Amino acid sequence: MVQIFKPSKRLKAASSKQSLLLQVDDLNHQGEGVARDNGRVVFVDGALANERVEARVTDSRKRFQTAKLIKVVEASAQRVTPFCSHFGDCGGCALQHLSAEGQRVVKQKRLARVLADHHVAEPEDWHAPISGETQGYRRRARISIWFGKGKNEFKVGFRQRSSKALVEIDSCPVLAESLQSSFKLLRQLLVRLKRPKVFSHLEVCQSQEGTVWILRQLDQLRNDDLTLVQQFAEQHSLQLLTESNSGALQTLTGEAAPIYHYQLTVAEQALDVGFAPNHFIQVNEQVNRAMVTQAVDWLAPRAGETIADLFSGVGNFSFAIASVGAKVIGVEGIEAMNQRAAANAERLELADRCQFETIDLNGDLTEFAQNHGPFDGVLLDPARAGAQAVAEQIHLLAPHRLVYVSCDPATLARDTEILCSQGYRIEKAGIIDMFPHTTHLESMLLFRKDGKAKVRK
Repeated sequence: MVQIFKPSKRLKAASSKQSLLLQVDDLNHQGEGVARDNGRVVFVDGALANERVEARVTDSRKRFQTAKLIKVVEASAQRVTPFCSHFGDCGGCALQHLSAEGQRVVKQKRLARVLADHHVAEPEDWHAPISGETQGYRRRARISIWFGKGKNEFKVGFRQRSSKALVEIDSCPVLAESLQSSFKLLRQLLVRLKRPKVFSHLEVCQSQEGTVWILRQLDQLRNDDLTLVQQFAEQHSLQLLTESNSGALQTLTGEAAPIYHYQLTVAEQALDVGFAPNHFIQVNEQVNRAMVTQAVDWLAPRAGETIADLFSGVGNFSFAIASVGAKVIGVEGIEAMNQRAAANAERLELADRCQFETIDLNGDLTEFAQNHGPFDGVLLDPARAGAQAVAEQIHLLAPHRLVYVSCDPATLARDTEILCSQGYRIEKAGIIDMFPHTTHLESMLLFRKDGKAKVRK
């Protein structure tokens, strides 16, 4: 039997205003159902497209209203029973009541819509979504801690949606199996400490070396608590570090400056990529491998070509590109990550084809282009802020093909409009389901320059 919807605890305290019977037409970027009542938009949390629902208005503005779902009168064929007991309270997964296939359809429509809003020509080919397991996929997460006034009064869990309030979590089905016990273990540790409030949150990460814990530390640990923490880590085989307010890391177990690894597979070749505990890595290992494989396939680098890997991090794409024989110039704004990428290249015996430079990619790229360009291809993998400065200066790099991996559709659309105005066209586009059950949207676009791109009127 399909569970229709479990309203959040906050609904119980909602206004007792008269309910509305609504026809839901769409989902917005936050995963809320979009309906209309007398011409005014109503956003209904928990409703899906093509559903008739009963909802109660909780906030009314001039142009829109927000409402809480009371009952689904006619359910969508894509509605499923959420698998997590915390769904409706925890803010982590907003779309568990929508089938995995339905989620990907919604995300592709959202990408198409935001590109259309920026008046760029439609992709010539919509590629099948990159997807993987929908549970147990997440190898990295941040667990929050809330402390009350009483002794051993605390909560361990995740934030509510659009709130600082904490939902106490027992288990999280989207975390990797090895991380599932983190909530229980963290509670056990905090109870033992004399001054547990020294910690504000825990970051957990699964590497090839095992489970890594990074505890955010607000003050110095006293010797007795320090001993307890070290003993606890050894007892549970944890690689444990603390992070100060300044971001400095201190290792409490193992090596003084540990390096961990994750694995990529390119053309049946296994590549172990090293990273420091505070370095960015993609949280979905299975999807990351498929994403890197597709990016290399679309970019189609060949031996003797020079490829610019911009926002290269620790080399997630660089080594896959170099493995097929191309020369890679990786650019990252963080020196420590470039040093790690260079060390990775040495260990993977790819140093002769990989070079890494520390450059602010929001600045002037003239000198970089003069030293290394023109490029046969460019790979862009920016943070959410996008790559506006690179897009505006793409003529300096002069690639005929460009792969853009995006984690924010709004900045992607902005940069796409800039690239298309400079003669590029979108040959392929597709979504990357890096975070199933969430509204987070990653995507990949392949651009080519062989004529003036059409602009939608």
